[in-house]
Amino acid sequence: MNSGSEGTAMNCSSHIILIQSCKQSLITEKYSERYPYPPIGLLYISNIGEMNGYDVTILDLYLEPMGRREFLKRLEGLDKPVLVGISSYTDSILDAYKIAAAVKGFYGNIPIIMGGAHVSFMYESVMRECPVVDYCCIGEGEAVLVELLEYLRYGSPVLSSIKSLVYRGPDGEPVANEKRGFVDFLDIAPFPWFSEKMQNCIKNDGGIIFVSSRGCPGECVFCASRALSGSKYRYHSAEWIASLVYFYQRFIPFRMYGPLDDTFTVNRTRLKKFVTYMKQMNMCLPWSCKSRVDVIDNELVEILHSANCILVHIGVESGDDDVLRAIKKRITVDDILNAISLLSSKGIRAECSFILGHPTDSLESMERTLILASKLDNSDVSISVVGICTPFPGTKIWNRIKEYGLRINSYNWRTFDLGTPIFSTDKFTLNDLRRAFFFFNYSSKAGQGMPGLTEYDHSPYVKKIDHFMYEIKTMKANMKKDGA
Repeated sequence: MNSGSEGTAMNCSSHIILIQSCKQSLITEKYSERYPYPPIGLLYISNIGEMNGYDVTILDLYLEPMGRREFLKRLEGLDKPVLVGISSYTDSILDAYKIAAAVKGFYGNIPIIMGGAHVSFMYESVMRECPVVDYCCIGEGEAVLVELLEYLRYGSPVLSSIKSLVYRGPDGEPVANEKRGFVDFLDIAPFPWFSEKMQNCIKNDGGIIFVSSRGCPGECVFCASRALSGSKYRYHSAEWIASLVYFYQRFIPFRMYGPLDDTFTVNRTRLKKFVTYMKQMNMCLPWSCKSRVDVIDNELVEILHSANCILVHIGVESGDDDVLRAIKKRITVDDILNAISLLSSKGIRAECSFILGHPTDSLESMERTLILASKLDNSDVSISVVGICTPFPGTKIWNRIKEYGLRINSYNWRTFDLGTPIFSTDKFTLNDLRRAFFFFNYSSKAGQGMPGLTEYDHSPYVKKIDHFMYEIKTMKANMKKDGA
């Protein structure tokens, strides 16, 4: 099939196959165990396809890992599709290429489109490195999918008019169309519907998840969310979210729920309305969400507590004020401790994420991060999750590699997994990052107190954190004593 042709493609099938690619590794297995989430992005796209009269099959290789032979066997049991879509993260893009080759070998000329964060920023290299890929999608895929399907079935609209689509020109080189704007009114989207296997996972694991917003007002240098989804915070209404939770509770009884939004609490008016609706429906199930340190205050914590929120994820990222300033977090260590204290005062646990090896990190600043992360993780008020700074395409770090003076050790996409050191600087080596990562995941959990990257005296810092932990412990003891 000549993807660059503006002529009619004409495929009478109404079946679509959507595939979530997955890198099989120990890190991936741990990720899947900790976050057994269905592919929300593909679910939204699937629903839009079904609204337009298509039958959609989703193959989630995180949820159902399979080898090539089993994968081809699955394809044998499916109707021939009009289009196969493959979504990929950076660390699984090489696996996505293999999937695409297997699909093309099985179906012949059935067109393949790739999408996802990595593809949105690296579509030119994707199409050059994987010649069996016919199209790429830049950014949000719902409208792109529908218009491309119409082209494949009826020859209209022409490829060059489908915004945010990348296709192959007559010479096989990628042609990128103009990007389309973002969808502002998200409530037009239907509720994502889960397969029987996903429903069983929800029932067994006890929880359901969803995404209720897009876009990010933050400017963190290590995150591509703003570049991918825009700086404007776009969101489903409180009515839509409450209806979704109520609807699924009736069809797939679950014991808890959690929105996966990067910052569910950005719009406080919406949050208050949502909480009010949940109370009115007597739906006070335990739930979790993500927030930001700079928006956590007494009012917010009280709102969350009143609705039985039991855990809030916050991006701490570093235990050093200078590094926090450099990565554009707009918070300090004191702000972090205050947020955790406020959450703890209402019995809400904080899940704190940290990153080792920021471009401006030093061995001393990483030690402070490790001290803070390990002391919080060994307490009963919080959980710490530590990863290694990774310059994903689309991030400010990726765009400023030379400016930051980073020495990239590997451009093998499989190593871009948040657990493998990718770069070194004048202030730390790859081995320094390995030692720091090992300390948190093994040594600190075995009771070894200090990271040992340097001989720097961190005693004032340790004293500050220990004092905070003592105050938290005292507060919780008084709460228990008072029956709070």
